Amino acid sequence: MPKDPAILSLAGNIEGSGNKNSDPIFDIIIVDLACVVMSRLTSNNVDPIEIRPGEWLCVEGVTETMLALRHYSGRFQCRKIVCCFEGYPAYRYGLFESYKEDRKTNPKDPRAVILRRSRKYAFNVLKDLLPRQGINTTDYDNLEGDDQLYLATQTAITSGYKKILIVSEDRDHYQLMKYFPSIEIYHPVKRVVVSASNVHEHYYLGDPTWIVVAKALTGDSGDCIPPCVKGLGEKKAQVMCKILQLSGVNPDSQDVFVRLSQIIQNNSENVIERACISCSTTPGRVRSTLEDYVSSGVKTAERNRELVDYRRVPISEATKEDCLRMVSTLRDFEYRRDLIEQSVLNRG
Repeated sequence: MPKDPAILSLAGNIEGSGNKNSDPIFDIIIVDLACVVMSRLTSNNVDPIEIRPGEWLCVEGVTETMLALRHYSGRFQCRKIVCCFEGYPAYRYGLFESYKEDRKTNPKDPRAVILRRSRKYAFNVLKDLLPRQGINTTDYDNLEGDDQLYLATQTAITSGYKKILIVSEDRDHYQLMKYFPSIEIYHPVKRVVVSASNVHEHYYLGDPTWIVVAKALTGDSGDCIPPCVKGLGEKKAQVMCKILQLSGVNPDSQDVFVRLSQIIQNNSENVIERACISCSTTPGRVRSTLEDYVSSGVKTAERNRELVDYRRVPISEATKEDCLRMVSTLRDFEYRRDLIEQSVLNRG
């Protein structure tokens, strides 16, 4: 392929590296790579129709992603980086065939087609480029990026890492603070660091302990997971979680959704009214939703929990051992402009 001067210019705009001499603020940075690549592909508000699909946008995705990684390394003074790729969600498709239905078929919007194709090309380049820059990766075909990120975080903690930073703009990852309270999450778009101490400023529940229960109730429109009953949004889920809290129910109880139904029916000690007051709403605004939940929502909530809770995805012992080997052989990230130029110019 001929060397396009514009491509060379784009690659050449990435200069510098992280602070190599400072003590690290974090011991390790774990990156939701799919999230970062897509945000970099769309960061400049360029209409994909106006550019050459598979060329310009792929280069933009790779070079901007490497620039972002360099920024994270420098800002948080950490050179140990793990990037998590995206695998096939076979387990969740087996539970719910409509899971991520909108991503199974080819989108009709030509811009979406170009973005999807460019992300695929960028991933192919990054799979070769990242290890050459000293960045270890997880790349398991049978695990989604969320699950790979959970596994990498769990493995880092068991391997002795204390200060762990997750990079992602996906609020689903706040549930990681339920399992690993010491981690912190950097939102690359808002440029804020979220921890267990300030999550209440960034998430409506304010308590990571109840995130899985709330997600099971509301579903996730981004993944085509419906709410357990029609019209159940975050405010009503907040009330339902508060009902459970006031009733002393453990969010990890296997029968948590059955117990919620029983509590609503009995309304012992006016728990519904008390929960509504705590959540700044009135019983009249949630009554029909609670009635619908009792009549038809429990089974769907139980299924949704299987879809949204990272811990419930089966991970083979071989995969766990491979991830442990990866974490035990972490190297220092070394930004190499020449390797980035070589990779984007020689991509297939």
